[in-house]
Amino acid sequence: MRKATLSLFVLLIAFTIHSFGQTPQWKVIKEWHVIGGTKSFYKNLFTPQTNGLYRVSVVLSATTTSYPQDGGWSFGVFWTDRSGAGGDSVATVSFESCCVWDAAPTIMFSPKVGEPVSFQLQPYNTGPVDATYDVAFTIEQLTN
Repeated sequence: MRKATLSLFVLLIAFTIHSFGQTPQWKVIKEWHVIGGTKSFYKNLFTPQTNGLYRVSVVLSATTTSYPQDGGWSFGVFWTDRSGAGGDSVATVSFESCCVWDAAPTIMFSPKVGEPVSFQLQPYNTGPVDATYDVAFTIEQLTN
C-alpha cells in the first residue's frame, strides 16, 4: 500500500511539473492602427477555419477644432459567436470637448467557424466636423 501511494504521489508531481511547462500564450494575429485619420473603414479581418479562443483590445481617440458638437466616431470589431449570437467590442467618441478618447474593455471571444470577424470605423450621430482620429486594435489568439 505504501509503495502504491508513493508511486501515485510521484506520478502526480510529474504530471504537475509537466502541466506547468505548457503555459498557453497569446499570439497577435491582427493589428491595425491609423494616426490622424478622417475616413470611414469597413473590412473583414479573417474567417476562422477551426474553433479557437481570441482576445481583442481597442482604443480610439479624436481631436476637433469645432466643439461642442453632436458628431464623433465609432469603431468596432464584430463577430458571430459559436452559439450564433452576434458579438462586438466597440469604442465611441463624441465631441463635448476638443479632445476625447474611449477604450473598449479587452474581451475574449470564440467566433463561429466559417463566419468572418470584421471591423468598422464610421461617423457617430451627425458625423464629426473638422475632426481627426487615432485608432488601434489588436486581435490575439490563444496558442499552446
